[in-house]
Amino acid sequence: MEAESVFAYLDRETETVFGAGEVVNRSGIHQRITRLMPAVLDDDGNYLSADGSVSFPSGFDELRDAIVLAPDWSLPFSFQVELPEGITVEDNYEVEVEVEATPAEAAREDLEYDEDAGGEWPDSFFVEGSVENPGPELTRFFAVVVTVYDLDGHVIGVGWQIVTDPLVLSEEEH
Repeated sequence: MEAESVFAYLDRETETVFGAGEVVNRSGIHQRITRLMPAVLDDDGNYLSADGSVSFPSGFDELRDAIVLAPDWSLPFSFQVELPEGITVEDNYEVEVEVEATPAEAAREDLEYDEDAGGEWPDSFFVEGSVENPGPELTRFFAVVVTVYDLDGHVIGVGWQIVTDPLVLSEEEH
């Protein structure tokens, strides 16, 4: 497992690095991500960020823990790293993303989906769609994950929804 398509930028006013990317499973087996940790390094390779300075959007940890990635599947992520007080970043910095994973049992991969995107880019973006469950009924949840890429293939937007409503987990289209 490795992080790819990572895009990061520094907000000099708050000395916070914002970023996004995706973890891609190139292992050939199903895997569950157990650790995902972005870090900011200076141009000499010294760590500028400290443990506890990284945050992910609300609910991301639950999504990461729930998802099993099939070979060649990916999971997008976004993050922010608040740099410690007194540390300023020059133009030369690097974002490194450490990923750890363990083998996992395959999850169901037979849900069919159809989506429609719209919005007033770049101010807003939405995705609507339907999911068809050919059966059997799902027992816990399903997750809808959306990744937005720029023209260079970098991840610039991430969104998801974990659906747990028993009525929507049944066999049919929702």
